[in-house]
Amino acid sequence: ILDEYSWVVPAHIGNFRDNIVAFIDLFAAETGFALAEIDYLLQDRLPPLIRSRIRAEIDRRIIAAYTGEQRYWWEKSPYNWSAVCAGSVGITFLYQRPDLFESIRPRMEETLRIFLTGFSEDGICREGFAYWHYGFGFYLCIADLMREFTGGETDYLTDPKIREIIQYPQRMFLDKSTVVSFSDGGMSGKWHIGLLHYLKKKSWLSLMKYQLCSQKF
Repeated sequence: ILDEYSWVVPAHIGNFRDNIVAFIDLFAAETGFALAEIDYLLQDRLPPLIRSRIRAEIDRRIIAAYTGEQRYWWEKSPYNWSAVCAGSVGITFLYQRPDLFESIRPRMEETLRIFLTGFSEDGICREGFAYWHYGFGFYLCIADLMREFTGGETDYLTDPKIREIIQYPQRMFLDKSTVVSFSDGGMSGKWHIGLLHYLKKKSWLSLMKYQLCSQKF
Protein backbone atom coordinates (compact mmCIF):
# COMPACT_ATOMS: atom_id res chain seq x y z
CA ILE A 1 0.00 0.00 0.00
CA LEU A 2 2.79 2.41 0.86
CA ASP A 3 4.42 1.71 -2.53
CA GLU A 4 1.28 2.25 -4.59
CA TYR A 5 1.63 5.03 -7.12
CA SER A 6 -1.67 6.49 -6.00
CA TRP A 7 -4.35 5.77 -3.42
CA VAL A 8 -6.90 7.37 -5.75
CA VAL A 9 -8.92 4.97 -7.94
CA PRO A 10 -8.69 5.62 -11.71
CA ALA A 11 -12.36 6.58 -12.05
CA HIS A 12 -11.77 9.55 -9.76
CA ILE A 13 -8.69 10.91 -11.53
CA GLY A 14 -9.47 14.03 -13.53
CA ASN A 15 -6.69 13.45 -16.05
CA PHE A 16 -3.76 11.15 -16.60
CA ARG A 17 -1.23 13.79 -17.64
CA ASP A 18 -0.35 15.17 -14.21
CA ASN A 19 1.01 13.60 -11.06
CA ILE A 20 -2.07 12.79 -8.97
CA VAL A 21 -0.36 11.70 -5.74
CA ALA A 22 -1.51 14.72 -3.75
CA PHE A 23 -5.24 14.30 -4.36
CA ILE A 24 -8.00 13.06 -2.06
CA ASP A 25 -10.92 10.90 -3.12
CA LEU A 26 -12.91 8.34 -1.10
CA PHE A 27 -10.24 5.68 -1.29
CA ALA A 28 -7.22 7.89 -0.64
CA ALA A 29 -8.99 9.32 2.41
CA GLU A 30 -9.95 5.87 3.71
CA THR A 31 -6.41 4.54 3.17
CA GLY A 32 -4.91 7.44 5.10
CA PHE A 33 -7.40 6.85 7.91
CA ALA A 34 -6.62 3.11 8.05
CA LEU A 35 -2.84 3.52 8.07
CA ALA A 36 -2.96 6.34 10.61
CA GLU A 37 -5.09 4.24 12.94
CA ILE A 38 -2.90 1.15 12.51
CA ASP A 39 0.17 3.22 13.39
CA TYR A 40 -1.58 4.84 16.36
CA LEU A 41 -2.78 1.53 17.80
CA LEU A 42 0.29 -0.62 17.18
CA GLN A 43 3.01 1.99 17.67
CA ASP A 44 6.30 0.30 18.62
CA ARG A 45 4.99 -3.12 17.63
CA LEU A 46 5.54 -1.96 14.05
CA PRO A 47 9.09 -1.83 12.64
CA PRO A 48 10.53 1.72 12.77
CA LEU A 49 10.90 1.78 8.97
CA ILE A 50 7.21 1.00 8.47
CA ARG A 51 6.17 3.70 10.93
CA SER A 52 8.44 6.20 9.23
CA ARG A 53 7.06 5.33 5.81
CA ILE A 54 3.47 5.56 7.04
CA ARG A 55 4.16 9.08 8.31
CA ALA A 56 5.93 10.10 5.08
CA GLU A 57 3.24 8.75 2.75
CA ILE A 58 0.39 10.22 4.78
CA ASP A 59 2.20 13.56 4.84
CA ARG A 60 2.48 13.76 1.06
CA ARG A 61 -0.76 12.04 0.04
CA ILE A 62 -3.18 13.41 2.67
CA ILE A 63 -1.65 16.19 4.79
CA ALA A 64 -0.07 18.07 1.88
CA ALA A 65 -3.09 17.39 -0.35
CA TYR A 66 -5.48 18.90 2.20
CA THR A 67 -3.40 21.82 3.45
CA GLY A 68 -2.40 22.96 -0.02
CA GLU A 69 -4.29 25.36 -2.27
CA GLN A 70 -6.58 22.76 -3.81
CA ARG A 71 -10.21 22.58 -2.78
CA TYR A 72 -12.35 19.54 -3.52
CA TRP A 73 -15.87 19.33 -4.91
CA TRP A 74 -16.90 16.96 -2.11
CA GLU A 75 -16.33 19.68 0.48
CA LYS A 76 -19.64 21.21 -0.63
CA SER A 77 -21.48 17.96 -1.26
CA PRO A 78 -24.48 16.96 0.92
CA TYR A 79 -23.86 13.27 0.21
CA ASN A 80 -21.65 10.40 1.35
CA TRP A 81 -18.40 11.71 -0.14
CA SER A 82 -18.30 14.66 2.25
CA ALA A 83 -18.53 12.56 5.41
CA VAL A 84 -16.20 9.81 4.19
CA CYS A 85 -13.51 12.18 2.93
CA ALA A 86 -13.71 14.94 5.53
CA GLY A 87 -14.17 12.46 8.38
CA SER A 88 -11.25 10.31 7.27
CA VAL A 89 -9.01 13.32 6.74
CA GLY A 90 -9.92 14.71 10.16
CA ILE A 91 -9.16 11.39 11.84
CA THR A 92 -5.85 11.13 9.98
CA PHE A 93 -4.84 14.55 11.33
CA LEU A 94 -5.93 13.61 14.86
CA TYR A 95 -3.79 10.48 14.80
CA GLN A 96 -0.78 11.67 12.81
CA ARG A 97 -0.63 15.47 12.95
CA PRO A 98 -2.59 16.70 15.98
CA ASP A 99 -0.40 19.81 15.90
CA LEU A 100 -2.11 20.82 12.65
CA PHE A 101 -5.62 19.69 13.47
CA GLU A 102 -6.98 22.99 14.79
CA SER A 103 -5.89 24.73 11.60
CA ILE A 104 -8.02 22.42 9.43
CA ARG A 105 -10.84 21.87 11.89
CA PRO A 106 -13.19 24.68 10.73
CA ARG A 107 -12.93 23.52 7.13
CA MET A 108 -13.58 19.89 8.07
CA GLU A 109 -16.52 20.77 10.32
CA GLU A 110 -18.13 22.89 7.61
CA THR A 111 -18.00 19.91 5.25
CA LEU A 112 -19.58 17.69 7.90
CA ARG A 113 -22.31 20.30 8.43
CA ILE A 114 -23.06 20.30 4.70
CA PHE A 115 -23.19 16.50 4.75
CA LEU A 116 -26.02 16.57 7.29
CA THR A 117 -28.06 18.88 5.07
CA GLY A 118 -28.44 15.92 2.70
CA PHE A 119 -30.79 14.28 5.21
CA SER A 120 -34.36 15.44 5.58
CA GLU A 121 -35.63 16.48 9.00
CA ASP A 122 -37.18 13.03 9.54
CA GLY A 123 -33.73 11.45 9.08
CA ILE A 124 -34.23 10.03 5.59
CA CYS A 125 -31.01 9.29 3.69
CA ARG A 126 -31.79 10.28 0.12
CA GLU A 127 -29.03 8.01 -1.20
CA GLY A 128 -30.65 4.87 0.15
CA PHE A 129 -30.04 2.28 2.85
CA ALA A 130 -26.47 1.25 1.92
CA TYR A 131 -25.23 4.83 1.80
CA TRP A 132 -26.57 5.50 5.28
CA HIS A 133 -24.13 2.86 6.52
CA TYR A 134 -21.30 4.28 4.43
CA GLY A 135 -21.57 8.04 4.75
CA PHE A 136 -23.15 8.28 8.18
CA GLY A 137 -20.92 5.47 9.41
CA PHE A 138 -17.85 7.63 8.73
CA TYR A 139 -19.60 10.60 10.33
CA LEU A 140 -19.98 8.52 13.49
CA CYS A 141 -16.29 7.60 13.35
CA ILE A 142 -15.13 11.22 13.44
CA ALA A 143 -17.81 12.11 15.99
CA ASP A 144 -16.69 9.33 18.32
CA LEU A 145 -13.01 10.19 18.06
CA MET A 146 -13.63 13.90 18.53
CA ARG A 147 -15.48 13.20 21.77
CA GLU A 148 -12.57 11.02 22.91
CA PHE A 149 -9.79 13.37 21.86
CA THR A 150 -11.50 16.42 23.41
CA GLY A 151 -12.57 14.69 26.61
CA GLY A 152 -16.23 15.06 25.72
CA GLU A 153 -16.06 18.80 24.99
CA THR A 154 -16.89 18.33 21.30
CA ASP A 155 -19.99 16.35 20.41
CA TYR A 156 -21.18 16.16 16.80
CA LEU A 157 -24.29 14.23 17.83
CA THR A 158 -26.23 16.87 19.77
CA ASP A 159 -28.36 18.06 16.85
CA PRO A 160 -31.91 16.62 17.29
CA LYS A 161 -31.84 15.69 13.63
CA ILE A 162 -29.06 13.20 14.39
CA ARG A 163 -31.37 10.98 16.44
CA GLU A 164 -33.79 10.83 13.51
CA ILE A 165 -30.93 9.91 11.18
CA ILE A 166 -29.85 7.14 13.57
CA GLN A 167 -33.37 5.67 13.55
CA TYR A 168 -33.54 5.68 9.75
CA PRO A 169 -32.36 2.12 8.92
CA GLN A 170 -34.92 0.31 11.04
CA ARG A 171 -37.66 2.28 9.30
CA MET A 172 -36.53 0.97 5.93
CA PHE A 173 -37.11 -2.78 6.45
CA LEU A 174 -40.28 -4.17 4.88
CA ASP A 175 -39.71 -7.82 5.74
CA LYS A 176 -36.61 -9.69 6.93
CA SER A 177 -33.84 -8.42 4.64
CA THR A 178 -36.11 -6.56 2.19
CA VAL A 179 -35.72 -2.80 2.34
CA VAL A 180 -37.35 0.17 0.68
CA SER A 181 -35.42 0.69 -2.55
CA PHE A 182 -34.76 4.10 -4.09
CA SER A 183 -31.88 6.19 -5.36
CA ASP A 184 -28.71 4.04 -5.22
CA GLY A 185 -30.28 1.54 -2.83
CA GLY A 186 -30.95 -2.10 -3.63
CA MET A 187 -33.91 -4.24 -2.59
CA SER A 188 -32.12 -6.03 0.24
CA GLY A 189 -29.96 -4.95 3.12
CA LYS A 190 -28.38 -6.00 6.38
CA TRP A 191 -27.43 -4.20 9.52
CA HIS A 192 -23.75 -3.56 10.07
CA ILE A 193 -23.63 -5.44 13.35
CA GLY A 194 -20.69 -3.47 14.78
CA LEU A 195 -22.43 -0.18 14.06
CA LEU A 196 -25.68 -1.54 15.47
CA HIS A 197 -24.11 -2.52 18.78
CA TYR A 198 -22.19 0.76 18.99
CA LEU A 199 -25.37 2.81 18.61
CA LYS A 200 -27.28 0.60 21.03
CA LYS A 201 -24.48 0.81 23.59
CA LYS A 202 -24.55 4.59 23.37
CA SER A 203 -28.35 4.51 23.82
CA TRP A 204 -28.83 6.31 20.52
CA LEU A 205 -30.76 3.47 18.97
CA SER A 206 -33.99 1.91 20.22
CA LEU A 207 -34.44 -1.30 18.28
CA MET A 208 -37.88 -2.46 17.29
CA LYS A 209 -38.76 -5.92 18.62
CA TYR A 210 -39.79 -7.09 15.14
CA GLN A 211 -36.40 -6.42 13.66
CA LEU A 212 -34.53 -8.07 16.49
CA CYS A 213 -36.54 -11.24 15.81
CA SER A 214 -36.47 -11.22 12.02
CA GLN A 215 -33.25 -9.58 10.93
CA LYS A 216 -30.44 -11.94 10.01
CA PHE A 217 -27.11 -10.34 10.72
